[in-house]
Amino acid sequence: MSMTHNPTVRHPGEGRTIGVVGDVYRFLATGEDTNGKYAMWEAIAPCVNIP
Repeated sequence: MSMTHNPTVRHPGEGRTIGVVGDVYRFLATGEDTNGKYAMWEAIAPCVNIP
């Protein structure tokens, strides 16, 4: 199997981010980066202490 494109590398602070209801999502790889094969993102969600 051979790769048809170069790998995508996101460094800390890079990548498109969106905020949804207090959470922040940062796209690490999109379908555009992976020829439509997959997408990967990280979610940063606030920790809530519920008594």
